[in-house]
Amino acid sequence: MKISRPNPKTIIITKSKLLNLSYLAFYVICICIWYYIALGIKSMPDGANLFDFVWNKLSDYPIMWAILLAPLLALSRIVKSLKVFFQGEGFVFDGNMRIINKNNDKVALFSEVDGLQIRTIGGESEEHRLSIKLHSGNKIEIHSSSSLKEIDKISDDIADILEVGVVRV
Repeated sequence: MKISRPNPKTIIITKSKLLNLSYLAFYVICICIWYYIALGIKSMPDGANLFDFVWNKLSDYPIMWAILLAPLLALSRIVKSLKVFFQGEGFVFDGNMRIINKNNDKVALFSEVDGLQIRTIGGESEEHRLSIKLHSGNKIEIHSSSSLKEIDKISDDIADILEVGVVRV
């Protein structure tokens, strides 16, 4: 996450393309490991055709279809990572025009913003999500991180430009 201030009334927040590429590589490696283990590729006889081996496994154990389709749950994250890598993703908070843009598309006016929200989701490792709350009740997610300090810094900068408060949930 890169934050820049071309002038005192404008903040530009962009996501790192390299970081998204590392997420993409992580997803692909995990999926490859998943299939390697689930299909028992290690036990495949020498010289056997991979397609025939997989087909025989699926014929013998129909439940394997569900196991093989499970990685499709990560498909939306993979597509998002690819999109950010190739097109980039960024927010522009323009205090002069009082507009919020995401990827050069207007998402809200400053007058539509109710405030900023930091939501902490617990578990083994906490994740903190920074969102813009609109008067309509909709939310626009800006950034998520395991670092509350990073989220606090970003939220303070944005709250100054938007002239709104920050709520922690």
